[in-house]
Amino acid sequence: MNSIIKVQNIEIGAKSVNSVNARELHRDIESKRQYSHWITNRIKKYNFIENKDYIIIETKKDGNNANLKDYIITLDMAKELAMVENNLKGREVREYFIEIEKKYQAKLLKDSERQKTILENEKSKNRDLLVDLSTCKEKLKVLENEKNYIKSNALLKFENMQLEVSKTINKFNLLKLKSLNKNPIPQNRFFEIMEALLSILVLNSQTLAEDFN
Repeated sequence: MNSIIKVQNIEIGAKSVNSVNARELHRDIESKRQYSHWITNRIKKYNFIENKDYIIIETKKDGNNANLKDYIITLDMAKELAMVENNLKGREVREYFIEIEKKYQAKLLKDSERQKTILENEKSKNRDLLVDLSTCKEKLKVLENEKNYIKSNALLKFENMQLEVSKTINKFNLLKLKSLNKNPIPQNRFFEIMEALLSILVLNSQTLAEDFN
């Protein structure tokens, strides 16, 4: 084909479809009939429906009040009009439209496959994120259990230390009583016992501090 009919994607009947200007089609199939008569006759003869097979766009002509009426037709309607023209140019134009449609369908398929790949990759990423989240939750649960165990163990040691402190105080009071009795404990021995008791308290305090840290 020497001239190329512009194919554009527009909305006809609430659907986005490939379409052409019937005026350009009329020119390229080299119809012998006047354009306005040709298109209205074809629409009537082959029962084409407005807003399904074509739409009408009217524009004002420069310099007068007349309107220029253009018929924007679907690619399917254009192929049929080219075929029924029954001449060489009509067949060439129809083959041209078929080739355009093949390329368009191939592009749609390629875009669809690309979108499908993107979607699958996103799904895979989401699955990985879910696995990571699940793993983090499990680790957090383990850490919580360990934390609770440490707290529980530290509390137990604290209670034991309180018991040891109570015992130490009792021992200290007992020593004081003995010191006041007839058989007082020698001063050196008294301080040795007190130093030992204090060492036990310090050791327990350090152990408890390490557990809390």
